[in-house]
Amino acid sequence: MKNRFEVLQSVPVFAGVKPDTMKKLTEIANPVNFREGEAIVKEGEAGSNMFVLVEGKVRITKNITLKPTGPDSESIEKDLITLSAENHPVFGEMSLVEEDVRTATVTALTDVELLSIEREDFHKLAAQDFESAYNVLMEIARIISSRLRKTNRDVVKLTTLLGIVLGRERGL
Repeated sequence: MKNRFEVLQSVPVFAGVKPDTMKKLTEIANPVNFREGEAIVKEGEAGSNMFVLVEGKVRITKNITLKPTGPDSESIEKDLITLSAENHPVFGEMSLVEEDVRTATVTALTDVELLSIEREDFHKLAAQDFESAYNVLMEIARIISSRLRKTNRDVVKLTTLLGIVLGRERGL
């Protein structure tokens, strides 16, 4: 495992963290490993931690069908993005903000090394340094906001396409 302090310092989400708080952050960032093909998080399952990708590659997918109802029903997953460790991206960051289920599945494309930060540990650390916590949460808000804007654009495109297809079927 690479030096945790150096890894966390290079993560944009933690750019506004004070040095003494960064040291404490390295103490709560637990190393975890997954083998190629393993699911790191699964869409719909409860989540309580955020991950920093230290080594390897992961694929993030989203189920784009309604919940299967029968034994022969299939769910269709859409690849959203592939992340590699060069810039130490984060995923699962919404789990630091709220208690809810995972919104996507993350699968290891290679053997991966990650740092895992639990919500409860982060909140304890945040209570000790409000300024650093504010900076981290603002960066998380920017990530979520960017993803929401992209989702909104995609919904408009899909709605427009659906309108065109339905119009053609009706002979409009």
